Formats: sequence, structure tokens, C-alpha cells
Amino acid sequence: QSQSIVKYSSSVEKAKASYASFIGVSPLIIAASGTDGSLKADLLVSPEDSEQVLAANGDTGFLKKARVVLILN
Repeated sequence: QSQSIVKYSSSVEKAKASYASFIGVSPLIIAASGTDGSLKADLLVSPEDSEQVLAANGDTGFLKKARVVLILN
């Protein structure tokens, strides 16, 4: 059985309800500004948001633990 490195949800509220034990009680929420790449699967974020991600990852290691939920509109 394989697992995706991220989980998916249709809203922040649903993600918080469904994945509370996975993402914690106050998850970092970053909005992508767009997509890139040949499959349009690479998420783009602002430099400021990328700094927040890196800082939060330094504190918690959430990226290495694959504790990421993507909200798809």
C-alpha cells in the first residue's frame, strides 16, 4: 500500500476537521499564486510565503514528515 506525500481537501474547514491529528490545531495556511511546469502541477508562492514555509519547516519539520494538505478549488 502506498501513500501520497500530501493529502487533499476541498476547503480549509474540511481539512481542519478531517486531518486535525495530521496538521495540528493551528496549521500554516499559504495560498498558491498560480501553477507552473509542463503539467501545471508546480505550485507557485510568493517569496514572503516561501520564507514562512521554510521558517515553519525549520521549527517543526513538517515537510520531511509530509504533513501537507492541498486545498483544491
